[in-house]
Amino acid sequence: MSAACAQESVEDPNFSFTPPPLPQGMTVPAYDELPSFDELSVELRREIGRPQLNILSYTEDPATRYALINGFRGREGLPIGRELWIHEILPDGVVLRIQNQFFLIKL
Repeated sequence: MSAACAQESVEDPNFSFTPPPLPQGMTVPAYDELPSFDELSVELRREIGRPQLNILSYTEDPATRYALINGFRGREGLPIGRELWIHEILPDGVVLRIQNQFFLIKL
């Protein structure tokens, strides 16, 4: 993701820092069932580009966890682009969400 894209999401007055709700009845897949970036559809991969997990800081307290992805520091529940959200930070990777698709990137 480019710096311009991340900056645009911060400066857009219509941008929400709350992830869109999941459709009724949809749940997050189990971690061992989450696809990797390479398993996403070609359209989604083109839209977001390959996320690079630069740094991962995992603690027992979710409020203090953070990940550096494509040079941008983010926490659980925060966006790292217009439609890409950090869903959860794990000891060995990060669950990301774009639209209603969850996927896992690892160190």
